[in-house]
Amino acid sequence: MVLFIVNTHNCPPQYLCNLGSVYYIDSQCNSSLVQSCSYGCSNAACLPAPAPVIGAWSVRPTLVRPKDTVVVTWSVSNVTSCTVTGNNGDSWTGLSGTQTSSPILAQTIYTLHCNAYPDSATQFTDSSITVNIIPGFREN
Repeated sequence: MVLFIVNTHNCPPQYLCNLGSVYYIDSQCNSSLVQSCSYGCSNAACLPAPAPVIGAWSVRPTLVRPKDTVVVTWSVSNVTSCTVTGNNGDSWTGLSGTQTSSPILAQTIYTLHCNAYPDSATQFTDSSITVNIIPGFREN
């Protein structure tokens, strides 16, 4: 007598994405959570955090008379924090903003520094804009 064992479960073992997380399905069709994905899932793997995106970054005007002010504007996404600093002592924080500088007395460099999401391939983003003083001329 030959006895055949029939497997009533017919699941090929595999990893798959479901509801933004990675699951494992065993041969008995049981599923188990392998990893929750913060930024979604594709091809049975968690997606990395999106890279930082600078939507707006400007300092206007970039050529001024001594003691003039400038308007600093920035907007960044896919980051945890941002700081805008000027080498004249100006400093602001936030993912976006529009600020008026203190009086510009000499060449001033404004730097936008933002920290990316922890899982991002890019750790941070930096960008700088220089404001120059219009040279003054005197006749002797």
